[in-house]
Amino acid sequence: MAIIPINLKGDNLGKRHKHLNCLVNEAFVNNVPFEIIKNLKEESPVDKLFKIDLASKYQNVDYILEIIKDNDLFYVSRALKSYWLINDPRYSNIITPLYLENEVFPEMLTTSINKMKHWILLNIKDTNKCKEFYEFYKKKDEKFAMKFLPKCSPDFFLHELETIPIRKITPHFLKLLCEHCPKAAIVHLKRVVEEMKNTKCIRESINTNKYINCLQFLLKTDADTYFYIIENIYDREFKRLNKVTTKYIMEKHRNRFDSKPELYTAYLLNTTALAKFLNNNEIKELVIKCARAEYLGYSWFSYKFAEPLLKCMEPTEKSAFCKKIFHEKSFGEKITEPPYYIPSMPEFIDPIEDLNSEVSDRDYDQYMDVMMCDMRCMKRSECYMQSLMHKLPTLLDKLFDLYRFSYFDETFTELTKCIPKESVLENRQHMLLVLVSKTGGRKEHLEKLLNLLVTKHSNEPVSLRATIVRSLAKRACIWRLIDDNWDLLLKFGHDLGLDGSPAAIICREGLHAVVLHHILQTGSCPLPIFSAFLKEFSTLNEYPLKKTEKELLLKYFPKLMLNIVKNEPDKAIECLNQTLDFFAAFRFPIEEFSEIVSSVASTYRRDPIGTRPLLKRLYEARVARKKLFKENFEVNQSDESYLNALRHDMQILFGDHFEKLLTVKTPLCPERFLRKLTIYFYNENHIIDNYQMSLMHVFTIKPHVKLARIAALLGNAGTKPIWPITIDVTTKRQKELSDALSRLSHLIRPQISMENWKAKEHNMVTMANWIHTCSEKSLRKNIDKLISEPRLARLVLALRTPGWPGLFAQTMLAASKYQPTKSLFVAVRVLRQQGEHFHKQDLETFKYVIMKCNLKNKKQSLYRNLAKLNVIPKSYKLDYCLIIYEVLETQFSAENGPSYDTAVVLLNCIYDNIDQVNVDYIQKILRYFLENYYTVDKLEIDNDEFISYASIFGQIIARFLLLNETEEQQRNSFKDIGVPFLEKTLETLKIPNKGTKAISIVNSFIKSLKYTKLFLNPKCSLSVLNLIEEYFKESIPIEKSFNIICQLRFTILYGETLQKCLNQEPVHFQGQTFKNIESVKYTAFSFGKVIAKDIEDLVVQYFQSVRNMYSINLIDYLREQILWCIPKSAFIPSFIEGLIDDVTKTNATIIGVYVYHNVLHLDNKDTEKLKEQIINIGNLYNEIKYFYNFNSKVIRCY
Repeated sequence: MAIIPINLKGDNLGKRHKHLNCLVNEAFVNNVPFEIIKNLKEESPVDKLFKIDLASKYQNVDYILEIIKDNDLFYVSRALKSYWLINDPRYSNIITPLYLENEVFPEMLTTSINKMKHWILLNIKDTNKCKEFYEFYKKKDEKFAMKFLPKCSPDFFLHELETIPIRKITPHFLKLLCEHCPKAAIVHLKRVVEEMKNTKCIRESINTNKYINCLQFLLKTDADTYFYIIENIYDREFKRLNKVTTKYIMEKHRNRFDSKPELYTAYLLNTTALAKFLNNNEIKELVIKCARAEYLGYSWFSYKFAEPLLKCMEPTEKSAFCKKIFHEKSFGEKITEPPYYIPSMPEFIDPIEDLNSEVSDRDYDQYMDVMMCDMRCMKRSECYMQSLMHKLPTLLDKLFDLYRFSYFDETFTELTKCIPKESVLENRQHMLLVLVSKTGGRKEHLEKLLNLLVTKHSNEPVSLRATIVRSLAKRACIWRLIDDNWDLLLKFGHDLGLDGSPAAIICREGLHAVVLHHILQTGSCPLPIFSAFLKEFSTLNEYPLKKTEKELLLKYFPKLMLNIVKNEPDKAIECLNQTLDFFAAFRFPIEEFSEIVSSVASTYRRDPIGTRPLLKRLYEARVARKKLFKENFEVNQSDESYLNALRHDMQILFGDHFEKLLTVKTPLCPERFLRKLTIYFYNENHIIDNYQMSLMHVFTIKPHVKLARIAALLGNAGTKPIWPITIDVTTKRQKELSDALSRLSHLIRPQISMENWKAKEHNMVTMANWIHTCSEKSLRKNIDKLISEPRLARLVLALRTPGWPGLFAQTMLAASKYQPTKSLFVAVRVLRQQGEHFHKQDLETFKYVIMKCNLKNKKQSLYRNLAKLNVIPKSYKLDYCLIIYEVLETQFSAENGPSYDTAVVLLNCIYDNIDQVNVDYIQKILRYFLENYYTVDKLEIDNDEFISYASIFGQIIARFLLLNETEEQQRNSFKDIGVPFLEKTLETLKIPNKGTKAISIVNSFIKSLKYTKLFLNPKCSLSVLNLIEEYFKESIPIEKSFNIICQLRFTILYGETLQKCLNQEPVHFQGQTFKNIESVKYTAFSFGKVIAKDIEDLVVQYFQSVRNMYSINLIDYLREQILWCIPKSAFIPSFIEGLIDDVTKTNATIIGVYVYHNVLHLDNKDTEKLKEQIINIGNLYNEIKYFYNFNSKVIRCY
């Protein structure tokens, strides 16, 4: 009976494994009390392995859990082989998410936790347990929780599938779900199609073709579901099924094809593979059906498409049939109505969400960025543009098209008359090539053609004859010619090197045909010809060989190659490589030719360096690995080769290979080998001693950082521990090696207790490794000690605070005492990592620390980093933004302060969420801006950054003025904030050549006054808009401010319309947004009527031609302010109907026609009625008929 300490026996790794298992089984059979074994002292890693295995046999839960909490991942992995812990109902109270999170995980290394989670995921079988894990981690760690969903019951995950965002369902994840319930594919893909109707971006981001490709396995497990998917769910990027799938469908599910042959042929099946399952009459019938099927599309059917089918027809019938279908178009009437359901792309439906969203300058900026990106790519797309150009047909193309549907005899008769008359060499060549193609490889046609070539063209130039022979080899399989015809070919191919003699032009394909002819006819090949073939080598798989020909080639070709290897040693390596290429090309098994392996071995003994690629090829092909074991080990120095030697033949390891491995430029670390060696061969001092001596020798001669990992792993042997290694640190290399050894201390067994370490004795990477991987319990125990060290406080903050309540605040306060600015950077990164699991207390701490920091005269990268809001979670993005802006507010004008672009990013966030910000705070920052930054002097300077900065403030001021609910509050705010802002802006307009930038600020201000969400608030007052209108009229002459006043006037009318609709028909609104598309139509119609009345009043007030300027501004307002946010198909038709509702109002009616032809651009069933109304108006009013031509698409209203 085995008692600790254990000495394993065996001359390889397998035997030692077996010995250890036998000792465990023996102790278990003899019922040795585990408590006795447990208390014995361990002298080697094998002793602990013995305890773990025995505890697993006894199902000792306490000890297994103790090992799972161990700091050595190797022992944790061993303990996790106790699968009874997860599958035995008696321990169901242990493997629960709540127990693990509260009792087990806090005492485990982070790497061990990840490993155990993966172990649970792989081995859990109970669907109820999977559901428990999924629901527990759903909010805490959604990515991990999703992995449990396929293992839940089908009813549960089908219900959950409808609630998970579509982009999170990857093709692979859908495949996992369908393995348990194929119905999941239909549920998800239907949902994708439905989403395509409602969301434009989903069409670009989701490719259903990838989903369908991942569901190929359903064809064998649930064919009905698979066929439903491919027949009913269409995707524009769907590629045809491959040949294997087509073959399976035609063999097992032919009825599916027979029911919808046009659909399967046009879109789904591989036509080349399909043709092999159809006879002559079936091919004819199918081609005619496809030609008539107009319901499948107008441009898909062509000769090129049908060619794979036509190739399988009888040659005698093919030509006449092709002429009938493609030339005469004689196939009957076309069918426009499909006889069965044809899938199509879903029509896009305008979305109703976010109908109260607003446009901002940033939307235009993003659009321009995309356009500029396309402009930058113009040069790169040059080749793509060339590929789209129309290719002019050559004479050869025209000849092929002319005789495409003609028989050989007819073509032969015509061209033999034309060839003698043709004086241009290239044209004669083209005619002969057409004749070669028309032979179809038939013997009687080839004989006729070869007689013509020998009698009439044997004296043609070498280039023409070489081209014809190449074409004959490729198209006519000339190696199958009988003796008489073969002699004709050789006569025609004189001086082309077909006999192996040197030639001015070597006909490569002709030489290959000659070699094939000799091998297939005689089993050998004349040496001169074969020597010439080796110079123009080919694997011969490019030629259409029959099965019997391939068998003969496999029988004789390798022998010919091996004869060259034996007789010409200088060419041995090249010939062996070519032989392996031959086997790979035809996928022939190399194992059947043992002579090849013997030749490679003998060649290796002569030339080890040159033969290395050959050995690697054989090794990767899994050929003769056992026979070439020693050679492969010498050539392939890798972790796998050393491990194989440990498993099978340890004698190889006693050479000098390991020392050579250490001295190369970038030493390889055979990690798995060294781990096995130091554990299972703990008592084999001779091999470990040799390795340690070699390592120490290399250390003294040529220290290298890469050797540190090998030293740490060998230190586990314990006989002569290399850790801690004593190195005289005198050079840079030695210092780097010493630091690397310190970083790898976690690899040492038994592991050093990090709690007793002093931070000053170890580098930061070492401490970071420990902090990152140590258990939560250990970290809590030592947290005070760690954060008291200046170097370690930031490490703890960066590595362990995310998701740990309270630790962020504690650690950040400690870190900020020593290096506040650097700690601030780390804190910002942690905020982003926290995601939605952030605590308000931590944000308050962050605010306290950042207020203490001196951020003056820092690098711009620091300011930009603080202002990166795209990764800050929405739940506290605004609070974070307000904190950062408050800190940086006073520094934007400093010489080395943050740029205006940084301020614009922060202010954009405030602008987007302005209704959530305290009004007093907004007023405070606006006053500070107007008093300290916004001056006429700065506006005079042509600075784009400052203009953007001022523009966003203009937008905030516009929204701020509207946020005041009462008229009195709005009047006071306009007086305090609005008037100073507009005064300074309009004053700049008066300065010559300086008004352009100020106009952009005014435009931003005017656009931001349209605030739909606020207009739909019953408490909202629009009096401030009237104040702004009056101010512009008083400040600027009407002839200069008409455009601005028009835009402002439209916003006032739009806001009044919304409030009127809200009061009259509240059923159309839900909260502060439109309820549905009908609500938009109702509002648009009302807005149109209001605009109609306004234009009539303006014409009376001013003059008739004011209608021209008014209509142009109206078009701009609709495009920039309304249609950017609201669907055109819902708004514009109803708006026009409102404009032309009263046809007696001529001016409004003309503007309605103008809007129809310049904005709508829609022609569908919904707009047919409106179109008739517009035409009737044109017939009713001569004025409109005179100014507008209804047959023209160009508007000429005025």
